[in-house]
Amino acid sequence: MTIQLTSIYKSDKREGLYLYTNKANGLSQVPEALLILFGKPILVTHMLINVNKKLAKVDAALLLEKIQTHGFYLQMPDPLPEYKQFLANSNQKLNVSILGK
Repeated sequence: MTIQLTSIYKSDKREGLYLYTNKANGLSQVPEALLILFGKPILVTHMLINVNKKLAKVDAALLLEKIQTHGFYLQMPDPLPEYKQFLANSNQKLNVSILGK
């Protein structure tokens, strides 16, 4: 599939958490357990997506593949700044111990 009309929903529970679905199917193919964790889906927009579409957080070809095979694509939020700093510090300590410094 080279072009897909998608529906994009955001979570009311967590900023940056989005579900992309085939507009024709809506949320019908999203597992109930995921919808419970996702919270109330709030429709953001409908968008035509093709493999060449530039998207901010995901490769369009991957998104289309996931919608075709699973019926949806879940976009996770970026890690919290504190978590990024924790990972950077942990990696720095690991590098120091491996290098024997």
